Formats: sequence, structure tokens, C-alpha cells
Amino acid sequence: MDRKGNGKYYHITNPNVTKAISLVFESIDGITTMYSSVVAMKDRIHFFNDMEHALFIKGSKKGVVNFSTPSPILGIVYDSVF
Repeated sequence: MDRKGNGKYYHITNPNVTKAISLVFESIDGITTMYSSVVAMKDRIHFFNDMEHALFIKGSKKGVVNFSTPSPILGIVYDSVF
């Protein structure tokens, strides 16, 4: 992290490997500020502070969505039906 508080986040593209040396890290472009909470899910990663939220979508539709809210974000609820 630099003096302005900017840095980079990375995610592991192959989490099922058996040796640490085989891990592949990919930088997440578009997210440079530090977030207090990070929630990783199978297809996305949520980054959030009190009133700011960034969503990184993994896979072939990679991208970052940033937004802010007028009220504090208390947590992330994820509901999925299989």
C-alpha cells in the first residue's frame, strides 16, 4: 500500500491445487482502496466499508461494480438455489 492508502487486491484463479507453488494470482483491476470487509464467494468477491461497496465478478464476465449507499452497510446476504 502506498502513502495515499492505495494498493492492489489479488484473487487466486486455481484454488484447488495441492501445492502452494502452483497457485496463480490475478490482480483485481479497478479496486485500489482498502476495504474493511471482504467476502469471497464462488463467482464474486464483495468489498465493503461503512457506505462504500465494490463487487468483483469472476470468470469470463470479469468486472468491477462500485457504488455507495446513504446508510451504513451492515453485511452481505447471499442466497442461492441449487
